[in-house]
Amino acid sequence: LKTACLIVKPAALRWAAGMQSLRYVLALLTFVELHGLTVLDALSADRSLKTFLHAIQRAKLVSLLNGTGPLTLFAPLDDAFEKPEEFLNRSDLAELVRLHLATGSQELSGGAVQSLEGARLKVVVGEQSHAEKSHAEVNGAKVLGAELLENGALYRVGAVFARPHRQLLAGDGHWNGWSAQRDGKSTGQVIFEEAMVFSGNVDLDEAGSSVQKMWGTPLDLSAYAGLLLEVKSEPMAAATRAAPLGLRLLLRDANNTGEAAFAVPFSQSGPPQRCRVYIPISEFLHRDRRKSACENCQVDPRKISSMEINVVLQSGTFAVGLFSIFGVRRALDAPLPTAPSVQLNEAQLVKLIDGTIQTVGPICKEGYEKLCVAIYGSVARQVLAAKGISEELRGLACAGLHRPSAWALRRALDAARADAVQMPRVLEERYPDEAQGRWLPEPNQRPPAGLCQGLIDRTKADINLELGSTARSSLLSFEGPFVAKSIKGLNSKHMQVHSPAECAQLCLERTHCKSFDYGADGTVMGECYLNTANRTSAGSAFQTQRLYDYYELAEAAVDSVASLSQPSQDFSKDASSGAGDEARRGPVFLVFGAALGGVLLLGIVLGAFTIFIVHVRKVPPPRLVSHTERMPMADVMPQLPPTISLGSAQVPPTISMGSTSVVVVGQPVRDPV
Repeated sequence: LKTACLIVKPAALRWAAGMQSLRYVLALLTFVELHGLTVLDALSADRSLKTFLHAIQRAKLVSLLNGTGPLTLFAPLDDAFEKPEEFLNRSDLAELVRLHLATGSQELSGGAVQSLEGARLKVVVGEQSHAEKSHAEVNGAKVLGAELLENGALYRVGAVFARPHRQLLAGDGHWNGWSAQRDGKSTGQVIFEEAMVFSGNVDLDEAGSSVQKMWGTPLDLSAYAGLLLEVKSEPMAAATRAAPLGLRLLLRDANNTGEAAFAVPFSQSGPPQRCRVYIPISEFLHRDRRKSACENCQVDPRKISSMEINVVLQSGTFAVGLFSIFGVRRALDAPLPTAPSVQLNEAQLVKLIDGTIQTVGPICKEGYEKLCVAIYGSVARQVLAAKGISEELRGLACAGLHRPSAWALRRALDAARADAVQMPRVLEERYPDEAQGRWLPEPNQRPPAGLCQGLIDRTKADINLELGSTARSSLLSFEGPFVAKSIKGLNSKHMQVHSPAECAQLCLERTHCKSFDYGADGTVMGECYLNTANRTSAGSAFQTQRLYDYYELAEAAVDSVASLSQPSQDFSKDASSGAGDEARRGPVFLVFGAALGGVLLLGIVLGAFTIFIVHVRKVPPPRLVSHTERMPMADVMPQLPPTISLGSAQVPPTISMGSTSVVVVGQPVRDPV
């Protein structure tokens, strides 16, 4: 009977046609809306999906598909299984099934969709694929059908997704050779339990404390896109520090050292959570701006002799639990950063931001820029995933995470603090050039749709991450992606982003941007190149680039942007051709306009009379004031908000007084964060 409830409605098709995910697929697929049916109902009713239904039952995930959702299931057809029984008897069956599931009713708009397993699934839609136009692929498997359901969506795919390749380098009981090191008065020790627990005390006058592993035979990491670390969160109730603990991760060969950084996120009270952070290998190839850093030295990923994790410039006791370290061959095989959901009110938010600024200031002054970014970024993700924080404040955190420099993240957190206590924000001009620009949402402005997608692991966040207005995504203004294509030599801007949608938004914000190239795989994952040309004007510069996807501003979007800057059109050329029509419509419009004008005039007169009567009744008789009386200063001068610390300096607030800006003079503010 449930199968018989299947209803195809024109309204559903119109809704689907408006979505980027289905605009190309509709020409090939029949996308239907199933009233009252869950993902499990639709899966059970389809005889071509029996093998995967059995897999879900054996993995004990039936209740998940029958719950409130929303979730998306990519279900392989029976024909996709070469040996069904062998598949059903796999020891990692539950993880394989979760690889085919995603939270939310996912759109297939290109880019990546995060699975419940953690790995991200690459989505190719329309012209970007090597096959026909009306085509969609997920992780290389062709999409053969799609259904909207009561608690999500079901996509039928023609192949089973391959399990992501992650090579265990350390952890899960294998910590042989790891030992604690300390410098001067700092202390450090390591114990091995469920995780490797590295603890100690850092003295600011000394270098710090560390734990390291040395290899007799060099370790070759050149085949990996990055490292995936699993760490214990720090429960807020038991935390002894005001900011997340930041750590440096060092890779050394015989001559050089490469460094990256990460931070241990806070979690709510209770048992610590298992949190994951991904660090690209390319991060170890770029140097910090410290004076002691070697300018031309670069670690060789093929000849790693040691790995070290250390704590510097964060005084007091610490304890870090590390579960494992994996080598990841593809960036998409790594989960997004984990940000546990914590309960924060406005006062707690202000305390967290102030404590973070106090902690990070000295670190940044010493030139540990990557460590600053890691700690600021961890706090921004904490704000994004927090309960009790307004959507507008969470949107500011998202905007900062899209521009992962220490100053940009600092500016976003400053704005969140100011908005939380309803005080003026620090002027944009008081930040370095890298943090300037109109990229922050205005106070009390809802974040743009899609701004907060792809920033944290949504499977671990106990909060709705679908922030922003219901406006369509920035990607809908672009054609593409065109897989393995890009424009060479005509790029006007290069930056690091987290998704094609971010790159699209940056392009829309710039007048001369006509297209962009997005790094879709490997070591270039997340690179965004804005172009001043399109396929037509680029000519031979539009070339094949294996790791990049190309997006081009659609003609309709170009016209809409251009129309904003075009002067009013001159219709005098068409006056003769339309003279007869205007003559016939003239008397009607004249009478209607006169009547409307009379009504408006009457309303204005009545309104003015009413205001006059109310004013006469409420205004007290005038009081004579002698020349010796003075009004209190509090009545004529605006109250100055407290200064906001920027590193060790105080940033004077700006007070608006009509058309004049008054800046209170204080200490210099150009400290490095």
